[in-house]
Amino acid sequence: NIIIIMRTATLSNIKRVVSVFILRQNNNDEAQVALFRRCSQMPTFGGHWAAISGSIETQDVSPLATAVREVCEETNLGE
Repeated sequence: NIIIIMRTATLSNIKRVVSVFILRQNNNDEAQVALFRRCSQMPTFGGHWAAISGSIETQDVSPLATAVREVCEETNLGE
């Protein structure tokens, strides 16, 4: 089973972002969290491990739509 947790936030009252945490339980009943290394050229937290995140764009109909878009853009899970 895979559990997806979504969190939204407004940063500095400038942009709204969504973060997606992908969790699963392994065969030993231990929780595993998928983290992704951010590109070192990113202006914020470059090179750090993080959940998938991204800005909520005007064309996104909801934070959930943003989360789905970001997961598809940053992983191969949507293909």
